[in-house]
Amino acid sequence: IISHRVCAILAIGTLVFGCIHSTFLTTLTFQLPYCGPKDVNYYFCDIPVVMKLACADTSALEMVGFISVGLMPLSCFFFILTSYSCILR
Repeated sequence: IISHRVCAILAIGTLVFGCIHSTFLTTLTFQLPYCGPKDVNYYFCDIPVVMKLACADTSALEMVGFISVGLMPLSCFFFILTSYSCILR
């Protein structure tokens, strides 16, 4: 049983945190210096593809991307696990 207020908070929280996450990674990617060919052999410019065009060390950005991609699903998993634990209890 969920109220309209809790549903709205969850929806708005998902929207806000998704926007913050994508803005953070995009900002870090745009701060890299780029040199050489500017050709992307894909239909879309994903962050790992654009990082290959950078002429600086991208290990910090790769680590941030790896941690955020790993932590977000893990936190969702624990949230769902907690929710089902409360339902079963």
